[in-house]
Amino acid sequence: MLIRIDGKSCLTKGIYHICLLHDYWPIKGKLEDFVMPAVVNREECVSCGTCVEECPEEAIKLDDEEIAVVDPEKCTECGTCVEVCPSEAIHIE
Repeated sequence: MLIRIDGKSCLTKGIYHICLLHDYWPIKGKLEDFVMPAVVNREECVSCGTCVEECPEEAIKLDDEEIAVVDPEKCTECGTCVEVCPSEAIHIE
C-alpha cells in the first residue's frame, strides 16, 4: 500500500520502509499497526527549537541547517510539538 505525504528523507522503522524523499510511504503489514510520526515542513520551520524543548519523548532535534527533525523511533504521536510550534510547521497525518 502507498500513502502520499510530504517530506524530504528516507528511513526505516522496523518492518516499515518510509520513503519521504519520493513522497510515498511503502507500508508492509497493517496500516493500523503503524504509528505515523510527526512531520516537519522544512520550509515553514523557523528554527526556534520550541518543539525540541517541549517534546516529552526527546524525539526532535535540530539538524545542521537548524531545522527540526523527528526521530520516528521515539515519536509517539502525542501532538505536543504540533501544539507548541509557533509557525505551525509540524503536523501529524
